[in-house]
Amino acid sequence: MWAMPTHGALLLGECAKIQYKPKWGTSSTLSDGVAMIKISKGLWAGMISSNFGELPDSNHPLMVKYRSWHKKYEPKERWSTFYIAGIVFAEPFVEGLRRAGRNLTPDSLVKAMETMKDWQGIGPPITFTPKDHQGGKHVFFMEVLPNGNAKKLTDWMRITY
Repeated sequence: MWAMPTHGALLLGECAKIQYKPKWGTSSTLSDGVAMIKISKGLWAGMISSNFGELPDSNHPLMVKYRSWHKKYEPKERWSTFYIAGIVFAEPFVEGLRRAGRNLTPDSLVKAMETMKDWQGIGPPITFTPKDHQGGKHVFFMEVLPNGNAKKLTDWMRITY
């Protein structure tokens, strides 16, 4: 399934009416199990999804640290896949800034980023080269549980194309 959240929930609702229950899969755009369980009235349980960062309840040491900061600084914001996404996308940038040092220029940041090889925070392994600035090329698969949490099904897998 490749849809927006509302459309995904509506699709499952219509399928449930005719008792059509295949094993569904979706991209990371619908990987927030808690939100999708809520808007689909529970039909999202069992959904297989790709994901781009540690799961919200992960015990990865960085996730423990980030959850602690979240509770301290943003306790009213829901700790979720997409809250975590901001961290996943910011981590390599912050590392690039650290590597670039105090005399930051666009060129020094690019050169610093290009020193990253299999660098990893809570997201996929990140590699930048002079010819490839995509960074992350990995995902893992998860399954949404009835309570909205997720079970990791695979380790990081490199996307090849």
